[in-house]
Amino acid sequence: MRNLNWTAYLTSVFIILLDQVTKILARMHLKGTEFDGGHKTFTVINHVLKLTYIENPGMAFGLRIGNDTFFTICTSITSLVIFYLLYRLKKKQFSIQMALALILAGAIGNLLDRIAYGKVVDFIYIELIKWPVFNIADVAVTIGMIIWITHVFLHYNEPQENVEESEDIWINDEKASSNEIIR
Repeated sequence: MRNLNWTAYLTSVFIILLDQVTKILARMHLKGTEFDGGHKTFTVINHVLKLTYIENPGMAFGLRIGNDTFFTICTSITSLVIFYLLYRLKKKQFSIQMALALILAGAIGNLLDRIAYGKVVDFIYIELIKWPVFNIADVAVTIGMIIWITHVFLHYNEPQENVEESEDIWINDEKASSNEIIR
């Protein structure tokens, strides 16, 4: 199969599985009842890192754009586009493939929650900086975007390698007709 970089696909699968397993564990151990406020909190590092159960109806960090159906459809289409881009990229574009693999994994991880539960489970809270509660899928998307943006800034003005030559023949800045080529 053409340009497939199995490392990128396997990375996506691993991140999706890690995300889903950690969310299952969060549901099992951190989701509370109405009697304890709906969630339990586990302190990992005092005043720095806590695990707490939150059901997020929005996107990353609780932001809301459109209704749930619209957002689910957009995420599904975006995931398909990223999957296609991963297929089309050259193997030597490893940093972009890994960035897309992480973004794809995060999108699918949260999409699975939306489809199954109507909300996304978030459970990681960095108390030190009062950051909104997030999950492994959010981390994957964030790291993927950082890699993507870094790649763009580092390689923006580099000449393109392996650009396929056009099969069109141009004479004096105009596309030549078949009669002109034969002469």
